[in-house]
Amino acid sequence: MRFLNSPRWYFNGKGLAIVVFLLMFSAQAAEFNVCEDGCNYTSIQEAIIAASAGDAVKIYSGTYYEYVNVNKQLTLSGLDSGAGLPIVDAGGSGSPITLSANGTTLEGLVAMNSAGSSEGGIKVESSDNIIMLNTARGNEYNGIYLVGGRNNTILANNASNNYYGIYLTNSDQNIIANNIAGNNSDTGIYMRDSNSNLLFLNKLSGNAQYNVYDRGYNEWDKDKIGNYYSGINCVDADKNGICDKPYRIPPGNQREGKFSIDRYPLASWSSMTALPAAEVWNNKGSELLLSGKYDESLLYFERAITLDQNFTSPWNNRGKALFALGRYNESVEAYDQAISINPDFAIPWNNKGEALFALGEYNKSIESYDQAIQIEGFNPLFRFNKGMALLSMGSYNESNYNESILYFNDVLLFNPDDTMSLAKRGSALFALGEYTRSLDDFNRVIELDPENAEALKGKEDALKALEQE
Repeated sequence: MRFLNSPRWYFNGKGLAIVVFLLMFSAQAAEFNVCEDGCNYTSIQEAIIAASAGDAVKIYSGTYYEYVNVNKQLTLSGLDSGAGLPIVDAGGSGSPITLSANGTTLEGLVAMNSAGSSEGGIKVESSDNIIMLNTARGNEYNGIYLVGGRNNTILANNASNNYYGIYLTNSDQNIIANNIAGNNSDTGIYMRDSNSNLLFLNKLSGNAQYNVYDRGYNEWDKDKIGNYYSGINCVDADKNGICDKPYRIPPGNQREGKFSIDRYPLASWSSMTALPAAEVWNNKGSELLLSGKYDESLLYFERAITLDQNFTSPWNNRGKALFALGRYNESVEAYDQAISINPDFAIPWNNKGEALFALGEYNKSIESYDQAIQIEGFNPLFRFNKGMALLSMGSYNESNYNESILYFNDVLLFNPDDTMSLAKRGSALFALGEYTRSLDDFNRVIELDPENAEALKGKEDALKALEQE
């Protein structure tokens, strides 16, 4: 598939919109894998040269000593294959990563050891790019450096321990959200001759000279949420996590008498409502899971877990990916982790039941379904799954057939035309020798779905059984 970057807004629990990105697919795109050993490419730049616009370059753990110039529209993804996120090291000259083509996605890479005031760990000379989940550290001047770029989205990156964390010059209408720019030896975010940019939910702390320095006119808050700045005089009398007074961003455009204002500065980083980096990784993994890229999705879920081991969703999603790969025992372990974090979350209990069912451990699967049902009452899926487990155990005890029918009845109360429940109830009735009732169920399924193989076979068997009575 070829990828078209499509920004979307994610609303967290407090109603705040955060930019996230979905992958929309057009034509078939090629994937180029880069690793230190065992891949077709050991150089990122060589893979870029071989790729065509719209292709994807996957970069696995390792340190790559090179200058990467992305001069065509590509998706570059850094993946932790066991030794951390891949590092691109410029070796003390130039920029390790330069985006010179529009419409590129860059994610999951560590960029370091750039040198020169006109260079950066990630240097952006183009527009309409997505730069997310990267780390820019140990660069002589700029961590992330935008030069004349427009409509770029800089999301959930860490630009710390440089001279400038994020530096914009002649760059307008970009979104800079949920980044960390800290412990830089001069300034966290520096805006030079750059206007109409939107900045919010950034953590700006511990920078030696300024946390922010804006010589243009930009928006420093969105939806009544601004940024966190260490060292400002912030009073939060109503304890809502927002400083009671706006923060005027230094130094402003003194010739025109204009100043950028953060109207809603965050009182503390812990009070912020940002979308954590772990959730961004989890969301991207979910996209891959939905598109059937199970092995690749696991790398994203594992990265999310590394960032936040108490985050339930990536554990549950990891279990789903492992289940899809047929690794049922491992999926049970992942669901157990999700349950240990939040035992009142019904979905991992149900998913664990499905994995145990796949392993043939029907009694244990029923125990898991019971937990899910106890938490979430009348959920048709949970009740159908328990009915299936009971049906599978009917040969051991006839009463299980009768009990399975009760659960299929529950689902049919919710949706009388659910063909799966009708077919499974027909199978249970057939096993109990109630051939006429089973035939009624199979006939109803065929009315709704004339090609339903299970119902067609069940009807044939029920008719034969009635003939022999």
